[in-house]
Amino acid sequence: MTWGRAGDAASLACYVEVGTRDKASLGPYQEILANRMIAAGQIENEEELEELSNRELLTRASVCGRSPNFFISWSPRYYYCIPHMGHDWFGISKIGRLNLDAMESFHAARPIIREIQDLSIFGILDKYRGLVPEGLLDQINAMRESIRFAGCSICLVLHRHEVLEKINLEMLTR
Repeated sequence: MTWGRAGDAASLACYVEVGTRDKASLGPYQEILANRMIAAGQIENEEELEELSNRELLTRASVCGRSPNFFISWSPRYYYCIPHMGHDWFGISKIGRLNLDAMESFHAARPIIREIQDLSIFGILDKYRGLVPEGLLDQINAMRESIRFAGCSICLVLHRHEVLEKINLEMLTR
């Protein structure tokens, strides 16, 4: 991950600045990405990709919670999402004891995960804007984010500010 131990390799990843439409940083990957999105029915043509805000591009590219590689072994536990490795709030169960009940109770206690899957992290920020500290949305819009992971760095920042936990608690108390 380019925001973790591979931070020195960040310049090799395909990034866009969240709050703009500038896609120059994608370089030759832009054509590959456009072809992939056209094949997936996410856009009609390359011009549509160019017109998308980078926030919308990241929303459409998001794989959050949908990929089996998001269950990552870390120390003696499994974790749901890469940015939260080492944080008990996103821990599931001990290695070798991951079972259906553990998964169901884990998701039942964290309805935010389903919302992130359905709305993307940006949809969550729009829906729960009142729970996001002042200035944090500006900070997020100024971030450069990887197309491949489409939100990991943003979730990490939100987790550090306890925004994800606050939103989850709000959802549980509704």
